[in-house]
Amino acid sequence: MQKTYFSYILSVLLIGGEAYAKDAERIQDVIFSSTGFNIEADTEARNVVVVTKEEIVSKGYQNIEQAFSNMMGITFTDKGGGASIDLRGQGDRANSAVKVMVDGVSLNALDLAHGATPLKAIDLESVERIEIIPGGGSVLYGNGTRGGVINVITKKGFRDSVNFALKGGMYERKKGYGGEVALGVSKNIGDILNIQGSINASERNKYRDDSHENGLYTSLKTRIQFSEQQSLQVSYDHYSLDYLEANTLTLQEALDNPKQKGSKPMSEGFMSYNLTAANYENQVNDLLTLNALAFWKNARSTGFREENIGGTLKGRIAYAEGSYFIAGYDYSHQDAKRTITTHFMKDTHSVFALEKHRFNSLFSLLMGTRYEFANYSGKQTSSGVLNYDFDDKTTSNYAIEVTPTFSYSDTGNVYLKYERGYLSPGPSNFINKSEQSVYYVNNLKDEVYDTYEIGMNDYLLGSEIALSLYWTDTNNEIYWEQAGSIFDHNGFFWSYTNLDKTRRLGAELSLAQSLINQALTLKETLTYIDASVLSGVNKGKKVPMVPQYKATIGVSYAINSFLPYADFSFYGKSTDSGHNPVDPYFLADVGVTYTTKNHFKVSAGVRNLFDERYYSYQNASLDAYTPADGRHYFIEGRYAF
Repeated sequence: MQKTYFSYILSVLLIGGEAYAKDAERIQDVIFSSTGFNIEADTEARNVVVVTKEEIVSKGYQNIEQAFSNMMGITFTDKGGGASIDLRGQGDRANSAVKVMVDGVSLNALDLAHGATPLKAIDLESVERIEIIPGGGSVLYGNGTRGGVINVITKKGFRDSVNFALKGGMYERKKGYGGEVALGVSKNIGDILNIQGSINASERNKYRDDSHENGLYTSLKTRIQFSEQQSLQVSYDHYSLDYLEANTLTLQEALDNPKQKGSKPMSEGFMSYNLTAANYENQVNDLLTLNALAFWKNARSTGFREENIGGTLKGRIAYAEGSYFIAGYDYSHQDAKRTITTHFMKDTHSVFALEKHRFNSLFSLLMGTRYEFANYSGKQTSSGVLNYDFDDKTTSNYAIEVTPTFSYSDTGNVYLKYERGYLSPGPSNFINKSEQSVYYVNNLKDEVYDTYEIGMNDYLLGSEIALSLYWTDTNNEIYWEQAGSIFDHNGFFWSYTNLDKTRRLGAELSLAQSLINQALTLKETLTYIDASVLSGVNKGKKVPMVPQYKATIGVSYAINSFLPYADFSFYGKSTDSGHNPVDPYFLADVGVTYTTKNHFKVSAGVRNLFDERYYSYQNASLDAYTPADGRHYFIEGRYAF
């Protein structure tokens, strides 16, 4: 079955890549995340993936996982505490090795032992576009970017507008339905002030019996445009969620009925997320642009609480056509607590500089460096007894990037990239627990990685093409060894050590064509990853939770006001955290969108059309499985004016 799926996808990919198409101008996207300032996409060498709000709206996505399901190389890992986005094979380290941001503010949790990235805090209705940079970004974004950077950029009000959306969905089970209503308003007041507000409420019964969640987003933004060159935006975003979730199933239970809640107690809980941010930008003159960002973030969930205060000050000097110099300073203070009287803190100071120099129309060179210093503290008490207390842990590290680019035609370029980056531990990683239930502080070091990459972008034979080949070696990769059951506090012990060296070899191919007067759109991607452990206790094994292949095909055809589409995704084999095999699987989504002349749009479709059975979480050693969503249906209507 695996060979059949793969052969089908590969054949369509090749046919699509060779399809005849009329020459067309390439879309000139604006990229922000690669430099921290807006630049034209055709001046950016690296293969940046941009997901626009039009793509999100046209396919009725209801959460970030659905929006990313057909993106090149993106997968999701779940260690039992929620899904994290993975890029380039980070596996069970995805929550610390892929940086996810909203308007430049990181969503990643400080408590890496328990915290998954809170992806549900991203409101798709507020998204303007999503920028994905696979493989690095350590000079601009620092710690935790080995897999890549994902920056969600939200809408900024520049005109009067009202947006209304009503969404519904249904699973194939009794009472398996849910809905969502969203309202957004943007209003200009005079020539300089814009106020933008939105609210989004949802109530959904989920795939598993008795599982449900209720969510609420609210957002308020004020933008002051002092002049064409100078602006200030102040924003507040809130998200809250109450849920009742079915627990893991045994394999036999999952095979008998994946929708059942199972024999284990259900999990009831909540989460909330609040972000207040201010962003000031001033284009002082044609050469100099300054930007300042300050934020306060508060996240809570059942048993956990985290606060993050920070900011970035940076400037860009565009000293020649295609050439610029960027320098800046980052500060972050993170404070995390657990209800079992555990308290962690981390303070981080960073300085960075990045320069791109265009020597001529054929050659440019990008170079950058970053230095980071971090201070940690942690404390835990149980029944009045001090388990551990440390406040003298420090780490420092640096990042380097060198990327020469050769432009061989008006549309094509080839780039070579070297990046040295790092992943600093979370405070909880410094704590080990012995078999005698004694807590002690270890001497964990930063992970350090080196990435070598070659890639190209071009527009050939009517097809946009992007190809990347990469090699990433990581030293001191952090390894978590555990024994006993997490449900038996006294019989559960663990240690964090720098044992492993890993290597990730990969290839990424993306193609896109517009045919028949651009009515027919084809998109194909293929990624391959060989992620292996080279040394340590797991030498010779694969990095867990990393599919060896992912291939996608998307097709849509505009017929008057209708846009039918189909998306296909194939995920290759992998292993779970215990190095047990995970089977490959194939997903298909189909739908149609109808747009009227008076700004009304309605979409409907089916996800997981063939009701493929697979697991979002698996630990075969513990006989624990979480079935992923089976076939389900959606419909939505939206009106904008």
